[in-house]
Amino acid sequence: MQETTIHMIGSAHIDPVWYWSRQAGMIEVLSTCRTALEMLQNYDELIFSLGDVWVYEILEKYCPQDLEIINKYIANSRWHIPGGWYVQPDCNLISESSFKKHIELGKSFFRRTFSVEVNVGFNVDSFGHSASIPDILVEAGYDSYVMMRPMQHEMALPEPIFIWEGNGGGEVMTWRIPRSYNAESPEVLKQNILSALEVAKIDVPHVMCFYGIGNHGGGPTRELIEWILENQEFSKDVKLKFSSPRQFFDAVKPWKTLLPRVSGELQMHAIGCYSVVGEIKKKLQDAELAIEQAQKAYNALGEQKNIDSINNCFEKNWKRILFNQFHDILGGTSIQEACLDTVNELSGVIVEGEDITSTLCIQNLMDSEEHPLQRLKVFRFGNYDYNSLVYHEPWLHPRGFEQSFKGTLLDELGSSIDYQLVQQSAVKGPARALIFETSIKSGQPKEFYLDHEHEPKEVKTDISCKNKEISNSILTSKIGTEGNFFNLNLLISEVLNYDWIQLHVLADESDTWSHGKKYFDTPPEGVFKIKKIVMEEIGPLRSIVRLDTQYGCSRSSVRLVFYREKPYVDLLVDLYNFEQFKLIKLIIPAPNTQFRYDRIARGYLERPQNQLEFPFMKWSWIPHSKQNKFTNGMGIISPHCFSCSGNDGFFNLTLLRSPTFAWHDPAKIEDPNRFYNTDQGLSSYRIRICFDINIDQMDKYTDETLYKPRCYDWTKGMRPHRIDE
Repeated sequence: MQETTIHMIGSAHIDPVWYWSRQAGMIEVLSTCRTALEMLQNYDELIFSLGDVWVYEILEKYCPQDLEIINKYIANSRWHIPGGWYVQPDCNLISESSFKKHIELGKSFFRRTFSVEVNVGFNVDSFGHSASIPDILVEAGYDSYVMMRPMQHEMALPEPIFIWEGNGGGEVMTWRIPRSYNAESPEVLKQNILSALEVAKIDVPHVMCFYGIGNHGGGPTRELIEWILENQEFSKDVKLKFSSPRQFFDAVKPWKTLLPRVSGELQMHAIGCYSVVGEIKKKLQDAELAIEQAQKAYNALGEQKNIDSINNCFEKNWKRILFNQFHDILGGTSIQEACLDTVNELSGVIVEGEDITSTLCIQNLMDSEEHPLQRLKVFRFGNYDYNSLVYHEPWLHPRGFEQSFKGTLLDELGSSIDYQLVQQSAVKGPARALIFETSIKSGQPKEFYLDHEHEPKEVKTDISCKNKEISNSILTSKIGTEGNFFNLNLLISEVLNYDWIQLHVLADESDTWSHGKKYFDTPPEGVFKIKKIVMEEIGPLRSIVRLDTQYGCSRSSVRLVFYREKPYVDLLVDLYNFEQFKLIKLIIPAPNTQFRYDRIARGYLERPQNQLEFPFMKWSWIPHSKQNKFTNGMGIISPHCFSCSGNDGFFNLTLLRSPTFAWHDPAKIEDPNRFYNTDQGLSSYRIRICFDINIDQMDKYTDETLYKPRCYDWTKGMRPHRIDE
């Protein structure tokens, strides 16, 4: 009988934040690494593995002498670095840019510090794994991957060792840990070994087994190491061997062609973590957006003389973003104090990104030639060219900021531009903000001129607002009653949809992660009901109807925004939530198909419309045809929602959940007022519903909602003009 080798992986899974603060996590790093070095010195057979960049940066800052010792152990193959990313992030909600930045910073650090090329992916505690990961890994030189969640009872896989194929065709050998990445005692270690043997296949005589105290750090102990030494001949045909993930995958390579193949995403473990502590998820997305815009602005407008200081600023803030993508941070499953720390840090990233972008724009303004008319200069730094509305409240002189513009708006060629006066954010004074339509090439500023001497021309429109109905030449919507908000239809459609957009409240007794659940779509406990209907804005370019709604002590304002000649509407939802242990979903009527396509880190993925709850990124698209994705369909863009489901002709956005912070089943909440619940107070969402749209247009429309134009007043060279009283 062939002998089975169990590769014993000594490691320490260190959560920088979870039931503790970052400061506590940093202390555990120092303690764990000090202990690991002591164990390596005392036990010549021991091999230790630890991979996150943030860990080594702490050592570099506080114990640089330890890095020199670690380097020696790396040279003789006793200290290994799997993963090599900044942290082990959530692997469902981070963007392709973030995945690549984890790898880029990680590989650079370990090449520079240890002359090591990391090539084993390692995310053992993340809550699920995007189908784009194998493609991203292969492109970066990785050939293998270690994960654990979802486990076998959550997603059945043919074997623990398999070839994982991404949605782009990339392939990596992957090992799913069968029981645990920790073992704090010989009793638990023996259970891990027996679990490894249970899944072992005779034709692949190698398995991995992890041991060491983890989560709050610790690593291999004397007791664990000595137990392994005493039991290396575990049984007649089983040998325990001190090893590393790299050594394991190298040992399995001769059997690679025999391994089963698994394609697509690896789901699902903790569906609830994608709809709790939404503020962190929104802040992370906005922080990444702010830094990416600043980088685009610098590429378009920057001067090379500032390149070092600017690049240092980018790297510092990217590290802040990457750190806070750690799975228990981004997943919203840490204690409340840690969540507040994250929100504060990410707010600082947003401020720094905005400061860089604003500085570059104003420097560009300073170089502008004089012009006799007052100027509005518009900048935009997106991935696509822009063709939509610009909002700006111009500064008008000499009567002060409360006056409204009553002249003609001109483009760079002197042609008149349609505009509409709308209510500014400040209550004081008449409506004086402008919205106007334009096309802007990304990274190329565009000028407009305020001609105060000529009256504005009449603006033609296709928007109509009457009798509780709002429409343009493409779409129409009726306003409902009670819990029915709006219905939406294409004017040219032969089949009208009489279903209504609703806001459902569901009972939710699951813990912060929603362990053991795969869906939330049960009959609602209640719905938000309309209390007031207001035609908030009626104009030629944009009209808005607002519904003030209520459920219990909670309320929401839902605004439906129609645009001139646009095939989409926006839903602006301001939700004031005071429910505990509830879940709130926005229910949107959609084509009645069996599948949809959700945006993931790279591209999109087909998913069933069968109530299952999935994490998603920015948009989902439902085809009109039940056969394929090459027809047009309905697109739903929602950058600040991260979890969704669908069934029977509806697309359901999970806006929020309100369990107790960091509540892990089977713990019981005996006193609901003793601890704090998540997602209380105000949350805001912007949802764009696009009609009769091709899936390849979805990223462009999403780009329009994310990368907003920024407009500046500029009066350099402006001639005096007469202001009529």
